[in-house]
Amino acid sequence: MKILILFILLYSAISAADFTLTFDGDSSISTSETAMSLYGIVTNNSDEALKLTVIKHTTQSNFITTVCVSEKCFMPTLDTVNALVDAGATSAIKINVDCINTCTGTVTVIAQDYENPTDSKSLSYTFTKEESVAIVDIKTVNRVEMRAYPNPFNPTTNIAFNMPVSSKASVKVYDIRGRQVATLVNGYITQGSHIATFNASQLPSGVYFAKLAYGSVVTTQKLLLVK
Repeated sequence: MKILILFILLYSAISAADFTLTFDGDSSISTSETAMSLYGIVTNNSDEALKLTVIKHTTQSNFITTVCVSEKCFMPTLDTVNALVDAGATSAIKINVDCINTCTGTVTVIAQDYENPTDSKSLSYTFTKEESVAIVDIKTVNRVEMRAYPNPFNPTTNIAFNMPVSSKASVKVYDIRGRQVATLVNGYITQGSHIATFNASQLPSGVYFAKLAYGSVVTTQKLLLVK
């Protein structure tokens, strides 16, 4: 019995990992980008392979976070993942953070020895996403195009528009008296080309105006509904 207890104690001492968890880069990030990556490094200082458990915790409900360990990324729904770090080796931990709306929150990363959970290290990152139009070249930002096809139309038309930058934007339709009759787009729109469909089946024939707005940029398109 004494021999068995001694073996268990020796095995526990051998398998206990000695590792560190450090920041790789900034621990506080403020950006107008939709996504950002946060980095940490796990170093296994022992002569045994480390069975690593990585736990992520976010304080912001509209953060979408993904854990990557040694270039292997897991589903965003997984808050706890396991990985293996060889003896004397290092492993990179990356947390991809996506937040579409304006938000500030903390992402905490906890690294544990799977066989000895009390041996754990943690890092906390502050992530702030500010809503803004990334104005690098005002000519580029203002280069917005919008057209409707078919036009004249009955009763639907497609409104094609481009976004020079990713931003919160809206596409709304107004009648000739300036009354809003439809909201086609209202939210965060990615850079590139988009199409919104306007259904005027419940509206009378006449002239309407589609208005695209984001930041201080506004452009309009005249629409002619003929029934």
